[in-house]
Amino acid sequence: DEALSAILGSAAGGGGKATRSIWPKPFPGFKGLFTYRVAAAKRAADDRLGNGIYLWALDILPGTVVLRERGGGSPTLSIECQMKKTLLDLPEDACSQMKACLNCYVIEHWYGEAHSQDKVFRLDSIGDKYVDSTINFQVKGMPLSRPLLAGEYEMLLADDEKVIRAVHTSWVRFAKLNPDEATGIMFRVDSGSSICPMLRPPVDDTLVKKLRQATELLCGATVYQRGEPRKVYYHPIGLQMHEINSIAGHFQASIIVSMEFMMTRDDVFEYIIRPEGWRPEWLPNTFEVTNARDTNSVSVWVESARLKSHKASNKPCVLAHLVVTYQGIFVEKYEMEAFPFDVQPLHIRMRAVQEYDVTMVLIRKNNQQLESALRKSWMISEWKLLDVTVVDLQQDLDAKAGRSTVRATKGGAALALHANGTETRMHVVCTVQRHARSYLIRIFGVLFILCMLSVCIFVIDLADDLPDRIGHSFMMILTLTAYSQVVSDFLPVLGYLTLLDKVVLMCFWYLTMIVLQLTYVGYLSSSDAAIDSDDPYWWNRFFALLDLAILFTALFSACLYVTFVVVPRELRKQPDDPQCMPMTQEETEETDIPFDLAS
Repeated sequence: DEALSAILGSAAGGGGKATRSIWPKPFPGFKGLFTYRVAAAKRAADDRLGNGIYLWALDILPGTVVLRERGGGSPTLSIECQMKKTLLDLPEDACSQMKACLNCYVIEHWYGEAHSQDKVFRLDSIGDKYVDSTINFQVKGMPLSRPLLAGEYEMLLADDEKVIRAVHTSWVRFAKLNPDEATGIMFRVDSGSSICPMLRPPVDDTLVKKLRQATELLCGATVYQRGEPRKVYYHPIGLQMHEINSIAGHFQASIIVSMEFMMTRDDVFEYIIRPEGWRPEWLPNTFEVTNARDTNSVSVWVESARLKSHKASNKPCVLAHLVVTYQGIFVEKYEMEAFPFDVQPLHIRMRAVQEYDVTMVLIRKNNQQLESALRKSWMISEWKLLDVTVVDLQQDLDAKAGRSTVRATKGGAALALHANGTETRMHVVCTVQRHARSYLIRIFGVLFILCMLSVCIFVIDLADDLPDRIGHSFMMILTLTAYSQVVSDFLPVLGYLTLLDKVVLMCFWYLTMIVLQLTYVGYLSSSDAAIDSDDPYWWNRFFALLDLAILFTALFSACLYVTFVVVPRELRKQPDDPQCMPMTQEETEETDIPFDLAS
């Protein structure tokens, strides 16, 4: 501190203000974590170190940092400090000598240089003897010597002077790693007030607890390394149906989509130390709905990302968990040929465009949970839930420009990298079947009664009430016409006939046949009839019995047809393939290739 005061005092003119604003006085202590990756199977430099991640606790001890001016107008300062390094975790296949160093530490006196105008400094040499150590560097077969373990560090003090980011540069060069594979982060130690310790107690214990939490997350875990292709694991975790309107051609629903992706170590540290308002340094593009009724009919809520530790294939990894909720009105093209025995796949169509090195991977194992949760919350009495499926597809956007070929992969393997990125489509399909019982009673039952009552006209006397017989038959046709107008309210305007329309038309033909029969019998019973051998009463009874036979035969045949033809055909309906769906103006015009992604 005295040396730093002398520097600041001597630099009062010229660059003194800049030096005073750059470095804190006194220089506080810092605690943090440091990791580097080893791969003995691929690099000879990592021989006997194993394959995986080494996790160290790294502490710059408070009160040991000294800054000195070098003189001669040099823009750099000399810096020295004491730093403690403790081994917290190592690969399972590391040698026994390294395993013996677990939870051991070494305190070294470090020397280096710092920039007077930037908050960067380098520690590149250590003293002839360590300050303190529980690591035995003299043991036979120890793969890391004291100078090699110490190495060289480049460090950056944040503008708020609360965080130091470090890179073990010597290990990066020695093992030929990316800088992200040998990085660490340290947080400022607040020692509190020595005068008023009750009002301002030290928070060192809190920092230690947070670092211990980060250690538990990072021990043996895989994190994202900058420069690697990214994978985003997504799946719908919640689905609710609020309304199904086949007349208007839409349905109202809400869906919750989960997106998970690996985080960097810096993200983990930031989340543990400052969880309020935490945001990963990278976020994927969320899905957008492509079959919304209009631009304002679907609301989207994006929750703040959360940290999640996940264990897959006995290999833990640290993920960021992003939850997006969509609620609104979705357009659907209903197929009504079999109404009211129809089955409808209701599609929620979504798409997301990511950067060229991002692969979207659908987790399929949660579909059963999604369906089970939807069944518990199902409140639409007109429809029965059959199943829930999720259909996905990926394509590269370079194919539109002809720069590469659309290429799909299975098993979650990475796609080819393309300059314009990749597009992922997801269709969440809720297959529902209409409850036909109410329609059978309210519509088909009434139609059957009308047809059956029409046969009763044959009991009216032929000789005296011929006009009444004809009048009653036309009255039944008018009744059927009026009821058919009521039935049409159950259906939208379509360009084809539904099963209900066909049944109504058959009823009209049936009543028309009865009118013709009554006319023929009336003709035979008239005095001017030329056919004396025909008995009108015999024909009257014959037509009555024939019509009843036709009616019940048609009813039996219709039951068989619906049971064994219509319903099975409807149940075989498949959801729309994303490949065959028409594209919007924002989408490419290339043909898509559907494929499955294994979870």
